Amino acid sequence: APGYLSKKRKISIEENENNIPHSVKDYCGKHVQIGNMPSCSGAKTTDVELGEPLQEPVDATMSLSTSKGPTPDSALLNISTSIDVVSSPPGFTRALGQERVEGFEFVENFKIPEEHAALYKKIYEKYGHMATRKVIKFNDDMLLTCVASLLKIISDMENVRCSELSEALLDRWEGSIKDAEALEFNIKWLREGFNRLKNHWRSSFGIDNDAETDAQALDAMHVYLSTREDELNSLLLEVKVQKRKAEETISSERKAIQEKLSQKIKFQNESVIGLVLN
Repeated sequence: APGYLSKKRKISIEENENNIPHSVKDYCGKHVQIGNMPSCSGAKTTDVELGEPLQEPVDATMSLSTSKGPTPDSALLNISTSIDVVSSPPGFTRALGQERVEGFEFVENFKIPEEHAALYKKIYEKYGHMATRKVIKFNDDMLLTCVASLLKIISDMENVRCSELSEALLDRWEGSIKDAEALEFNIKWLREGFNRLKNHWRSSFGIDNDAETDAQALDAMHVYLSTREDELNSLLLEVKVQKRKAEETISSERKAIQEKLSQKIKFQNESVIGLVLN
């Protein structure tokens, strides 16, 4: 009867549950527990058998009518449970209907909180969908919760200045990113960018240390040169005193020499007889 899971579908679900890592089990009383993700309740599941992520996303609110026999949509769903679909991660099944949900906006068939819709569009255009079906294969509400948590982090990154970073904040972001990596989300780009941020942040402390070391060396050089300047000034003063004394001595000696020369000239000008008679 429509609405009941086939035997193959039940086996597929059991296999998928066995593939979920122990670190991400029992979330919201269901499958996955994520330390840094917000809590949720009443998680819905789509009646679609999935292996790897598919080409297009699915709305977490999609339901299957079972009250009046198979509908065209439910017939398509029943067919999808009996064939293998080539995966193209990351992605989702095609949404069969996108009813307007207050507070949410659909971005390429995936429901996103309105406050993060513009940001998610930018991310999707460059990297594609963040969520995948590799671990959480059926619970769309859980996927939405995990994606919303990542979008909150990225939104914070847009508003936080590098001067406001702290070890605690980086550890909190690291935890959420690790949770998404455990779910095999398409966030390699986020991991690489976050690692760059951490490296630059930590290297900035090295720059501070280098600058402080250089400043200390320059201060020491300034003290040394100032000391040498004082020593040279003192020596220069001493030399000036010695020079002044030497100049006085030289002046006195020059006078004595001049007197001797004058006597010589006087002697040379006198007549010989005068000297003999005297």
